[in-house]
Amino acid sequence: MKHNGSTSPGVLVVVITASIGALAGRAGADEVTLKSSVRLPAGATHLYLSDIALLTGPRAERHGQLLIAPAPLGSEVFQITVGEVRRALDAAGVHWGKIQLNGATVVIRPPPARRPGPPLAMTAASIEGSDLPAPLTDRPATPPTADLQMQRSDIRGAVTQRVVEALGVNPAEVRLLFDHRDSLFLDTAGQGLQFEIQPLGNLTSDRIHLSVRTWKEGRVQETRFVSVRPMIRTDVAVLGVDIPRGREIKGENLLSEQRWLSLSLSESMIAIAQATGRKAARKLRAGQVISRRDLKHPMLIKRGDRVMVQCLVGSLVIRVEAEARSNAAEGEPVELRKLGQRDTFFAIASETGLATLDLTR
Repeated sequence: MKHNGSTSPGVLVVVITASIGALAGRAGADEVTLKSSVRLPAGATHLYLSDIALLTGPRAERHGQLLIAPAPLGSEVFQITVGEVRRALDAAGVHWGKIQLNGATVVIRPPPARRPGPPLAMTAASIEGSDLPAPLTDRPATPPTADLQMQRSDIRGAVTQRVVEALGVNPAEVRLLFDHRDSLFLDTAGQGLQFEIQPLGNLTSDRIHLSVRTWKEGRVQETRFVSVRPMIRTDVAVLGVDIPRGREIKGENLLSEQRWLSLSLSESMIAIAQATGRKAARKLRAGQVISRRDLKHPMLIKRGDRVMVQCLVGSLVIRVEAEARSNAAEGEPVELRKLGQRDTFFAIASETGLATLDLTR
């Protein structure tokens, strides 16, 4: 029998059956469930998995001290996506057959504001300057767009170049927000100085972590971890009036604005042309920016439908027919069952009667 490097159909069936069976078998796995929002404790410098997720089971609890992101300074509100958490767990060597990750996005809120003290008339007078509050410092200036940052010959310019190339977007439509604690390091430049930039995870996430090393005359001068948040200039549709749930949105109800948004938020936004004629999935308020989840999506798959599932296994695409056990619109998970079997699994609805299951993740 001749072998030409291809896999026989029988082997493919075994591979996909085993993979789907493994997914169904994860029902009893330990769980990492992301919280919807958390508030930073005062003085926190880093965020760990246990800070942003509920951990169920000993295998999940073992990863509680996994570093997810450095804590921001000031009153900044930001988000951590399930993709960022998954990549951190991947790097930690998590066994996905024994741990299940649930949730979508965690909103990180700043520490609570300091409560006001008693009225001045009830406090002891002091002539010592040490009792006076520290003066407020100026907020950092709004960063220029990436096309201007890339012209710099320092570390900031080199990091900007690397991130923009990975994003594959117009540099004039991107701003990079760096932690101001890294400012002196990022502004480092010099004759004969070389920069080595190593990504610590995905370069297309809401918060990017990098290891930056400086070299001179063949010797390492300094190594530092740098965090950066890309912001994308995005055309958004803003409501000019309240819209009840189920009501069609008309063009005259919408205004077009440009906002600087994180990658995940930018991808979830919708322009006026896409929003016009769609129905509201919930009650919407005037001044609200419209996202995809605010609009009703037509059902692509209904319970009982025969569905073709595209299973991505490495570089292979294997197609399996299954029966839908739930309804799903575009981009939503749909519960499926292989014909003749009792166990179910989930895939993502992509077209009418078509779903995708990525087994490479």
